[in-house]
Amino acid sequence: MSRLVTGALRVAGDPDAEPAPPPSNLASLPAGLVTDVTAIPAQGWSRGANGGLPRWRLARVLAYIDNNLGSDIRLDDLASVACLSAHHFSELFRQSMGTSPYRYVLDRRVECAKVLLRDSMLGVLEVALAVGFADQSHFSKVFRRATGMAPGAYRAAA
Repeated sequence: MSRLVTGALRVAGDPDAEPAPPPSNLASLPAGLVTDVTAIPAQGWSRGANGGLPRWRLARVLAYIDNNLGSDIRLDDLASVACLSAHHFSELFRQSMGTSPYRYVLDRRVECAKVLLRDSMLGVLEVALAVGFADQSHFSKVFRRATGMAPGAYRAAA
């Protein structure tokens, strides 16, 4: 008995039932198109407790942000990763994370910049560019708002 059919029977509540033969056209599909639903954790499909993005979509978006922090990340890119319209994605992201996608990306950039300032010998401009800011001026302004100190002062204090 295939794992897919066994899993479907378990979900239906009858683990001992004899499986029905698979449809004849199922065997002709490429293996990648048939998803084994038993391999997907049930809780992965549910929405968060606050009704925001489903956990699997949120995980994809957060991974995309972390993997692309050094480049330009647009709202349309994030919405595309989540397979949603930009407006709908923005609303659900805010419900899930308690902040806008833009603010979350800025906060992640500042957190990464703190690590680079503390643990590397890169200059402030190199750190700004490495974490995705277009220029040092914008980086310094955002960093000062988030931490209460300029990037150079943060490095000296760390």
